[in-house]
Amino acid sequence: MQEYRAATVVLENPEHGSQLCFAVAGSYPPQCGGPDIVNWDWDAVDGEESAGGATWVDAVVTGTWDGERFTTDATGGTHDGMDSATRRAD
Repeated sequence: MQEYRAATVVLENPEHGSQLCFAVAGSYPPQCGGPDIVNWDWDAVDGEESAGGATWVDAVVTGTWDGERFTTDATGGTHDGMDSATRRAD
């Protein structure tokens, strides 16, 4: 299965579990919708914020895409200079 790397926002709120967000509303807390992210571990990232029942973080995630869900195998807490929101992993 092909592996991907994405610089994105990961957001979880009472309405849904952790999701990848590529378009984020400028509200506070932020709002977005995107594919579910499997194996996300909030304890593995730094810099997350929480308000109004939502938790989110700017993150770089690496994993696979099955057409419905993104399954992560690694997380990072900050964007690391990627110039595009989504890139194939090397």
